[in-house]
Amino acid sequence: MYLIHVRINTSHDFVPPERLNQLLLAHAAPEGAVDHVSVHTNQPGIVTLGLFIAAESLLSAERIALEAVTLAVSTEPALNECRITSHSGALVGVFFDREVGAGDGDDGRTMHLPDQASDEC
Repeated sequence: MYLIHVRINTSHDFVPPERLNQLLLAHAAPEGAVDHVSVHTNQPGIVTLGLFIAAESLLSAERIALEAVTLAVSTEPALNECRITSHSGALVGVFFDREVGAGDGDDGRTMHLPDQASDEC
């Protein structure tokens, strides 16, 4: 599961359509790839969409997210003045992994690399 953020520029008085998350899910392909969508309107003129996507890789997840939002922006009248400005995987740091109890670090994701200046393997 990957979290992909897609940012769209809007007018400063833009109010996202009710159930924008459901609207985006309807445009996602393949069906079922997008688990859920969160909508954040913390800054005037910018909407950040968080798409949680089940995919083989980060690149595939980014493609699925971009295609879903592009289709929604191009076909939904409520979004026709919106413009996609960026899309990328959201990387969660080690600190936040520990805060949410995402394991004890033995899974290899937070493994420290060996010191290249020593004989330690």
